[in-house]
Amino acid sequence: MTSSLSDNAGVPTPGDLISIYCRCRGIPSSLPQLNFYLALSVFKMAGIAQGIYVRHLLCNASAPNAAQFGQSVEPLAQVGLQIAQRRWWPTGKQSVAWP
Repeated sequence: MTSSLSDNAGVPTPGDLISIYCRCRGIPSSLPQLNFYLALSVFKMAGIAQGIYVRHLLCNASAPNAAQFGQSVEPLAQVGLQIAQRRWWPTGKQSVAWP
């Protein structure tokens, strides 16, 4: 059985989080560049994971679990690409304007 955070009572969906953030910041909830920023953040995570893994390979890692980060690089890059191509959105009702 697969579950997501949005299956838990009281946990807002990604779209709801965006709406809340925009309301608190006093900015429009229509974010035409949202895909770009989401994709960029996931690509950054992939780059960070790759860096941690490389430090493991060089025997220069500070984290004892650094070897595990190598497994996350490709999946993160794939999700970043899907976001950039607008083929992916996290589970949950999307409540923001989406171009």
